[in-house]
Amino acid sequence: CLGWDSVPGTPWFADYCNTSAGKDYCSSADSWCNDPWCYVDKDTCNSWVSTSVFADVPGAPKDLGYSYKLCGSLDCYSSFGEDCPYDPDGVCQGTEMTCGDVKTKYKDGQCCGNPSQKIRI
Repeated sequence: CLGWDSVPGTPWFADYCNTSAGKDYCSSADSWCNDPWCYVDKDTCNSWVSTSVFADVPGAPKDLGYSYKLCGSLDCYSSFGEDCPYDPDGVCQGTEMTCGDVKTKYKDGQCCGNPSQKIRI
């Protein structure tokens, strides 16, 4: 179990989950990227969900799917519910900071003249 889609080189990373390209795992659109999941067999896992990732791979098992539930995670990929983003470590809740700390983050994040620049506070 891992947030596989947030790992460079995996099938969805480059187009959907690359934080260097502006993806924000705390947003509703991108929150699924770092949610832990694993591949599972349809016959042995009742939380199995079909996947199209290997549809064009000759010899790939037809019963291969994925499960967030088996990893103790919410499925924010298939449906974004009130508990999404799945954030067990509290990363998306923010942190209390002094105004001086915010000013430093603003400058270090190159926000001056870049109003659409995103930084993590």
